[in-house]
Amino acid sequence: MIIPLEQRIREFEEHYANEVVRGLKSFSNEDIDDVAKLIQNALDTQRNTIYIFGNGGSNAIARHFDLSLKDTFRGKGYGIRTNTGVAFDLSQQLALECGYEQIFRQTLEDEQANSDDLVIFISGSGNSSNLIETARYCNTNNIPNISFSGFDGGEISRTAEKSLVARINDQQIAEDVIQSLLHLCVARDGDYIPKLRSGLERISSGFLDAVTEDIANAYLEGRNVYVLAPEGNGLSISAEHTAHNLNWDAVYGIENPPARNIHSTPTNCDYSGIANDRVADGIVTIQQLEKAKAGDVLVLYAQDVERKSVKNVIDYAREKGVKTYIVSGIGNADVVFDTDNQFVTADLMQMTGHMIGRITNFKLKYDLGYEIGERDLIENDLAQRRLIGEKHGL
Repeated sequence: MIIPLEQRIREFEEHYANEVVRGLKSFSNEDIDDVAKLIQNALDTQRNTIYIFGNGGSNAIARHFDLSLKDTFRGKGYGIRTNTGVAFDLSQQLALECGYEQIFRQTLEDEQANSDDLVIFISGSGNSSNLIETARYCNTNNIPNISFSGFDGGEISRTAEKSLVARINDQQIAEDVIQSLLHLCVARDGDYIPKLRSGLERISSGFLDAVTEDIANAYLEGRNVYVLAPEGNGLSISAEHTAHNLNWDAVYGIENPPARNIHSTPTNCDYSGIANDRVADGIVTIQQLEKAKAGDVLVLYAQDVERKSVKNVIDYAREKGVKTYIVSGIGNADVVFDTDNQFVTADLMQMTGHMIGRITNFKLKYDLGYEIGERDLIENDLAQRRLIGEKHGL
């Protein structure tokens, strides 16, 4: 019997939610306490630095954690010094001069990291060579360090001083568990997991079906797709992460894939001068949409859709005829998580983005005539491409 597409999407969403919750519940209170103590020890030391290193999607998780630390401890008598790695321009220079395996280690050497600091490693596979090399450097130089990884933990879990492993054979779900776990270790909120569970239940299969259908059609028809977060903060990072998935993972396994015209939340090189020189609600995101045309697709991430910056962007997109899908913490939107906790919202948006990427891949393969297995959505972890390096030596 052929399972209807919407039923497959519903089963996938339910599987994804169950795996995220199961993964989070696999960690004990003792595990969370241990991480919290390491963080507290680093915060208690004056002029220390907490380094949070990861590649690709793991770097996005590192930046989420950075925001969580600053938001939680700001104004509470702690000096909060963090470093989430090196900027792209510097990382490329260091990669050419020292080798890519050395870029994070070089950061610790340059800043003379010591035993008062803390280094946190994030790796879905657990086998990123630059993290493993840096963990060895930490151990040799008595720098406290801890790793977070998926699958069986990988080499980093055997190299780092302490390790926590989300034992899930799916890198995207493991990423979601790790990000939420890091937020949980800072928030120490006993209701954090139930809040995530409740939010996941609000992502309908109908929404996932509709948004991925429009994204897949946009690819095939050469139209633009925007993933934007006018309010910034962790929502912007989740938007970037989703755009990353839509640009890469969504065409996994497709020969001669269609062009992806993806536009994400602006970085410092995208109109930051406009934002700094002329403060106007939503101006940077609106500037991104100035090149949009009728029929393009916008996935908009918001904490509060009633905020002026968000409303201005929604109005502008609709005036231009852009198909707009809104995912929000609170307010009137296509998906409303019903939470005013910005970190819960950001975690749920990353999970939503991962699901959108996988379903878009499924839709493209279906439209292009690929043979589709009944469990492809559940079993086809698109991030595996990074592990096996099947194209371009990746």
